[in-house]
Amino acid sequence: MAMTRDRVHILFVNYSLGMGGIETLILEIAKRMDKNRFRASVCVFHQAEEVKLIQEFNEAGIPVYTFEKGRGVNWTLPFQIARLARSKGVDVIHSHNPSGWFYGGLTSLAARLPLVHTEHTSPDYDFKRWYAIERCLARITARITAVAGSVARFMREEEGIRKPVEVIYNGVEAALYDIQIDRAQKRKELGLDEKTPAIGIVARFFPEKDHKCLLEAFTKVVARIPRARLLIAGDGPLRDELVTCKDKLGLDGQVTFLGNRRDIPEFLKALDLFVLSSYKEGLPVVLLEAMAAGLATVATDVDGNPELVLDKKTGLVVPAKNPRALADAICELIADPARAGRMGEEGRRIVREKFNFRQMITAYESIYEVLARKVDKTSATYESRNTNHDSHNTQYRSEQ
Repeated sequence: MAMTRDRVHILFVNYSLGMGGIETLILEIAKRMDKNRFRASVCVFHQAEEVKLIQEFNEAGIPVYTFEKGRGVNWTLPFQIARLARSKGVDVIHSHNPSGWFYGGLTSLAARLPLVHTEHTSPDYDFKRWYAIERCLARITARITAVAGSVARFMREEEGIRKPVEVIYNGVEAALYDIQIDRAQKRKELGLDEKTPAIGIVARFFPEKDHKCLLEAFTKVVARIPRARLLIAGDGPLRDELVTCKDKLGLDGQVTFLGNRRDIPEFLKALDLFVLSSYKEGLPVVLLEAMAAGLATVATDVDGNPELVLDKKTGLVVPAKNPRALADAICELIADPARAGRMGEEGRRIVREKFNFRQMITAYESIYEVLARKVDKTSATYESRNTNHDSHNTQYRSEQ
């Protein structure tokens, strides 16, 4: 029986390994699970985008397997992943977001393994056919979770999923952001002096992050606070377009593109204010990181953002796609550092109490154990645990 003979083996299934919140969250869950009870592997079906992230998985002893899905629906892919799962002794499949759910769900059928699915955001399109597919997937999914109450409500009310959707809030390791740095030196590295109001954002350059709205808002900010500077950490397909937008708006000396960074805690500690301008989100980990670092935050009123940023308590919440409202909120907090400081401290307290990493990990560990125990009792699929299936043509590449 699986649970009595070995640690519970979780296979995380996601589209790719870009530098996003979902991918980072998978890494942290896989790294921080109780190693005496669990082990993890990761399966993606798109060419891995971020070598550094793959290196972090490998350094943590977490195998990453890449399948090439190709264009359109690949009906053979679930069987390939199922062969991998059987050969590696997987006990539970954990899929993330729609494409992961689709292929993870079919894999769970092919491999006769239990599936837990986590939805990270509600889509910004009305795709009735896909909603019908998700209702079918829900029937074969043992447990469904969402990272925010807003996402769970969308799944129930808009997609028509009748199975219970459990909310497991994202979490962060608060201690990683409660650090002492040489702030003056860090700001110097970023081209700032101590008197420069520094506003920052960490987000991939994707349309839903709405960096253009933020850039437009910042023209209004510098008109009122000329010394203000905007630091943009992240990268993505819209980079050239956003750099052009910055230049056209005359913000060349006020906005700096920093690219992807691996020093997020130190970067956040060097800021005076954090902003997130998205028009679509789930429960953004980066907001939790900013709050854990003690920063007041300005965020849009979409999806899970208001579940994190308590308006006028830990930051300010503004309408999405509204540059003027965004600019007003930024200026309001930059003009009152003492108030921003109090908001930051309250945000730090809330993250420690409600959004800490251990609570999130414990919730997922409980699900994994329950599902593995059910399979163990029925002895389903585990006779082949010690059989070597590596001779099968699985068409995957181990990223090691």
